Amino acid sequence: MSLYQQAEYGAFEELYSRHSSRVYGYFKNRLSSPGEAEDFLQHTFLKLHQARASYNGMLPFLPWLFSIARNLLIDHLRKHRPTVIEADKLIALAEKASLSGSPEPVVSWDEVMKLLPDDQRQMIQQRFEEGLSFEDIARLSGVSEVSARKRLSRTVQGLRKFFRSKGARQ
Repeated sequence: MSLYQQAEYGAFEELYSRHSSRVYGYFKNRLSSPGEAEDFLQHTFLKLHQARASYNGMLPFLPWLFSIARNLLIDHLRKHRPTVIEADKLIALAEKASLSGSPEPVVSWDEVMKLLPDDQRQMIQQRFEEGLSFEDIARLSGVSEVSARKRLSRTVQGLRKFFRSKGARQ
């Protein structure tokens, strides 16, 4: 990134080739279509270009890049806010799954993730899908590293308890 800041535009190609697949995956898991994910990927790297002078080389690059991506997604979601589904609807889905007797799950992981509160879902995705460290998650969430660890642990424990109560294998 420091080379790109110094107007070595070949460095942009290297940044794009190294990180575009992870950024695309981030959007693909959160948006309704691959085309929309591709648009957001391009917009993220456009924002990177526009903000290249403000990047602090003392900080890790990847969390900075994902903060750009995350902010774009948050702005989009604010404009197109989805309907909030309460916990009782999640329980109803799980009961439907247990009553169906089908070996195929009625409730998918994606459905469960969409029902989590935004902060919990983001932490799960940042840790397990994006592979971010607790330090990076804490920085992006605006909390201490200890708090990020505790919140993520509680979320994982809650998901385990929920799935255990529904007889799901872990």
